[in-house]
Amino acid sequence: MTDNDIFIIKNNIKQQLKNKYTSPLVIAGKPGTAKSSSIINLAKKLDMNILVTSAPQFSLENLSGC
Repeated sequence: MTDNDIFIIKNNIKQQLKNKYTSPLVIAGKPGTAKSSSIINLAKKLDMNILVTSAPQFSLENLSGC
């Protein structure tokens, strides 16, 4: 994860805390590229709780909001 990636993620989190209408950030990539580990480490640095999940865990109804 680059410094620019961290900057974008931190700013998105700050905006979500200020404005509930800010779009959530989706982290995507190939398996094994340290997406979850990077976000968990960033959350620890920011003293935040985090929920890590994977899209395949959700049903179509969960993803569509129906």
